[in-house]
Amino acid sequence: MSGAPAFFPTPIALAPSNESHQVFLSGGYGFTATTRATFRAAYSWATQNDAFIDPAGTQLTNASSLDGQVNTTLLQAGLTSQPLPKLSLLANVRYQNRNDDTPIRRYTFPLSTTDGNNEPQSFRTLAAKLEATYRLPLGFRLTGAVDYEDKTREVPPLRSVTYRQDSEQTAYRVELRRSLAQTINGTLAYVHSRRSGSALLSDTSVPPSNLVAPISWVDRDRDLWRVRLDWVPLEPISLNLVFDRYSDDYDGRSLGPQDGDGYFVSVDAAYQLSETVQFNAWASWDSAGITQDTRQATTLTNWSADIRNASQNFGLGARWKPMPRLETGGDVTYAVDSGKHDLAVISGPGQAVSLPEYDYRHTRLKLFARYALRPDAGLRVEYVYDRWRTDDWTWTNWVYADGTVISQDPRQTVNYIGLSGYYHWW
Repeated sequence: MSGAPAFFPTPIALAPSNESHQVFLSGGYGFTATTRATFRAAYSWATQNDAFIDPAGTQLTNASSLDGQVNTTLLQAGLTSQPLPKLSLLANVRYQNRNDDTPIRRYTFPLSTTDGNNEPQSFRTLAAKLEATYRLPLGFRLTGAVDYEDKTREVPPLRSVTYRQDSEQTAYRVELRRSLAQTINGTLAYVHSRRSGSALLSDTSVPPSNLVAPISWVDRDRDLWRVRLDWVPLEPISLNLVFDRYSDDYDGRSLGPQDGDGYFVSVDAAYQLSETVQFNAWASWDSAGITQDTRQATTLTNWSADIRNASQNFGLGARWKPMPRLETGGDVTYAVDSGKHDLAVISGPGQAVSLPEYDYRHTRLKLFARYALRPDAGLRVEYVYDRWRTDDWTWTNWVYADGTVISQDPRQTVNYIGLSGYYHWW
């Protein structure tokens, strides 16, 4: 790092010490042979009362510690029942209240987006689920379910983006399962979810703006299709296939996210060669894209960004137990993650230039051996070779506003050798 102002670097310290305690009560009650209820109630309190440094001597607070305290209440109940031989029902509800009682004090100098005070983050979550499964003729099983989640969070006094105090999401799922043969099981599911909530609050800039909302809070409809297949062609071999495809439709605001889509495919295979030797392999592909519209503040140019991220992952693994006390094995994985940002002007002056595409490539080899000195204790030796490289242009001599320049080697390699001992009480 070069070109930093004279007051850099500033002193740093390890994370402050903290502690957490919890008390809980859980249990169940069987009303009948086919109907049972369960419950859980828990209360936890976490504190952080450790001294921290004031490197610049600002003495912005009169306290030497955060005096942080977060109290969390959890209530959960569930019910399972089989009122008919072919009908199964499930219902549960979960309530969590995370109350941040940390005192509010000024720790930094005021800026355009903060008054210098810490912001306690309290929130409440209510989640519920109702599911019914009915066994149809010809080996089919039909499942219908409704999932609901509501989150309420504190509103910060200063906001750099549009904010939403309450958000809720409801998902409706229909699923059909069947054993296609003695060795094949298949599942087809459709899920429709709707996200909405309270009114979107403007940011606190001057003048305030409510044009663009974060992707995670804006209203959205999602349609998802899912296919799963489990196949055991031979007794020592098992295969698993998963395919998801979804499309997103946002609330139609003139600026912000407009629509999105994506898919996920994975294949897993396991082979048990003998009681002491087994192999496994996996591969996955996924892609996610979203279209967003925004506005350049000074020229009032409206432009659109078509953003897409894709990844590919492959892996092989083996386990061998040549002796009762000795177990060895290894895994090798390879991953590619790539992204692109295609930009276009919708209206107004100017011309959009799409950003360069980039990718990250990661290769890892991991070998290990574990020897049991006793049934409850032993030694483990491990070797890891890790190689990473990228052509991400943002890492090439990036210059910050204060003149700081960061240069990073686009190719990095790490070799690790570790020796450890273990002991367990079970």
